[in-house]
Amino acid sequence: MLLVIALCSCHGHYPTLLTQADSLILRGKYQEADSLLAVYDRHASNSKHDQMYRQLLQMERKFVDGTLSSNDFLIVDSLCRYYDQREAQYEHASSLCLLGYVYYNSGDYPSALNTYQEANRMAEEQKNNYLSGWLYQKMGDVFFDQSMLQECTSYYRKYYDTAVNNHDTLRMALAAFRMGRVYTIYNKVDSTIYYYRKSIEYGHTTSYPENIVPHAKSALSDIYIQIKEYGKASKFMTRDSIDDANWAYWHLGQNHVDSALWYLERIHGRFGVYGERETCLNIAQILESKGDVSKALFYYKMLPSIEDSIRVKSQIDETRRTQAQFNLNQVRHERDIAQNQSTIRGFIIGITFLITLMTSAIVYLTWRKYRNQKEQELTQGRLLLQEMERQNKQSAAQIERNIQQITLLNQQLQEARNNNDNVKAEKFQLEARLLDAENKQIQTKLQYKQEMQRELEHSPLRERIKLNAGKEYFQLKDEEWLQLATLIDNANDQFTKRLRNLYDNITEYELHICYLVKLDIPSVAIGTMLYKSKAAIGMARKRLYKKLTGKDGTAKDFNEFIKAF
Repeated sequence: MLLVIALCSCHGHYPTLLTQADSLILRGKYQEADSLLAVYDRHASNSKHDQMYRQLLQMERKFVDGTLSSNDFLIVDSLCRYYDQREAQYEHASSLCLLGYVYYNSGDYPSALNTYQEANRMAEEQKNNYLSGWLYQKMGDVFFDQSMLQECTSYYRKYYDTAVNNHDTLRMALAAFRMGRVYTIYNKVDSTIYYYRKSIEYGHTTSYPENIVPHAKSALSDIYIQIKEYGKASKFMTRDSIDDANWAYWHLGQNHVDSALWYLERIHGRFGVYGERETCLNIAQILESKGDVSKALFYYKMLPSIEDSIRVKSQIDETRRTQAQFNLNQVRHERDIAQNQSTIRGFIIGITFLITLMTSAIVYLTWRKYRNQKEQELTQGRLLLQEMERQNKQSAAQIERNIQQITLLNQQLQEARNNNDNVKAEKFQLEARLLDAENKQIQTKLQYKQEMQRELEHSPLRERIKLNAGKEYFQLKDEEWLQLATLIDNANDQFTKRLRNLYDNITEYELHICYLVKLDIPSVAIGTMLYKSKAAIGMARKRLYKKLTGKDGTAKDFNEFIKAF
């Protein structure tokens, strides 16, 4: 009840049912809030003041349900403008939080982060810990989606600590789950297990355990399977589809091949390209061990295209991370500029009645110095952007980045036209055309690369190797090795040259191993072709992995590295 009184005092005179519902929404008691709102709606006030507040609560309910989307932009934006004009700090901060979420769901991470930070500044000034908790979570999500783990961990930690201070078990459970997810990426097993167990513990005390506990249990069992503690893992797994992948690897880890195969085929195609690679490989290996070679070959043939998709996706993800970091720096830079401008304006207003002509000159010189500093920072930003663009042009990921940029420019173009800003409109239109032309050029290069890959795929030499590898007395002549190297280099961005850049003393024998692994030739067949035993080929691959990557690894690690290289 103390929280309800505090809310009433900090954001104006509203009907008691609405302020109580707002308090319940903030604390995660959604069913009670819905009941109060239903009672209020039977005799709703005609006051615009109350109607706007009721609309704010409606958007808050969509926010906590995860259904707030770009379709709600106009409503949320009008709420922000309304409460900004009325200088209603609490309501303005809440509506900014909602607006940030709309930006986030639209993929506009810089705008989302900027809006969240402004809302959080206001929430912290009001000491509104519940609203701050919301904002810490959402800012952490923005950074997590961009794989910026240091910033992500900092905000999730604030989210968790705020929930503990508020004795908010719902947010404690959600925050603990997110902390577990982050520490999984950091590969800190003890911390990961601790937070997932906390999420399960807190989740059972909430009104919605079914929304938290099964996911936390599934994540925890996955960790136990990875560290081979199968007994502990089985205690947390159910027979629901959420645990199909866990059961697959639980059986696989204990060599229950039939059960593992059943679950692997069940999850086939469910977890994107990264999960698909591991699933297909495991299915193919199990089928091969069971003697079903033709079906195993079907899954093995899927691996090259999956590897290509992973490589392109990795390049795109890296480009997005680079862009996200650049956008973050830009947001921080613009925030600092805004703070500096606010300080300068306050200073000027404060001394207006005391300044002399000399003081005015000092203010002018200070302003000129600030302008020069700003121009230098902008110049450095442009140089950084030019360098990033130059590097990105070397990869297919630039196409994806350009498409996103064209979409943004088209939005800005429409905004400029709506504002009758013809200069900006012409600028945005020209930039979009330039990016489109660049994409066409990159597409041509990619088509050439694809043609080279098709040439390798359908070359008579490759077909002959795939058909005869492992047969006694089948080897390649020197000119055939050269031909194979040329085909692989053309299809894989100068594969040989890049290997030599990593390890300049690589031998012809080691290169031949790399070529055959690239063609997905089994190690036994490689040994036959190179007059070596399977064990010798395995040792050579482990040594070569160390020389190429600087890390210890297995022969399997080497195969995966070469196929993705």
